[in-house]
Amino acid sequence: TNQCHVTDEAVQLCYRDELEDSWRIMRDIFEAADPSAATTGKLPRGLLLDCLRSRPERFSSMEVTLLMQLAPTGDNGCVAFHSFPSMLRILRRESINNAVLETDKNALREEILLALHKMGCSEESCLPLWLFREILGSTQLCLSRMQMH
Repeated sequence: TNQCHVTDEAVQLCYRDELEDSWRIMRDIFEAADPSAATTGKLPRGLLLDCLRSRPERFSSMEVTLLMQLAPTGDNGCVAFHSFPSMLRILRRESINNAVLETDKNALREEILLALHKMGCSEESCLPLWLFREILGSTQLCLSRMQMH
């Protein structure tokens, strides 16, 4: 069971700037994606997904998937994008939980080595960072940005 309880204050302490910047940037993208979005505050689910994918430097594919799972969809298939800040806060809170709970370094190492071997690499391989990130992205691991760094 999860014995760790991450508070909203902890999330704000760790991610305040990112949360504010992400909301500012994504709100502009959401509103530009659909002429009625600025007044309705809603986007079709597929368009929201396209907007999130348009910023790969801000959100990994795993984060986009998790955000889409959190997105509350109305009867008409639209998402109220003003819920995005709370969705992002939940995502970041869970990343802290995962970082705290991911204490079995040996199991984590074994999982990463297994992924490397599947790609034809060994633990002695020297990989460019982008390739290592791609390999990690192909695993079932849900690593937070803190763990990636």
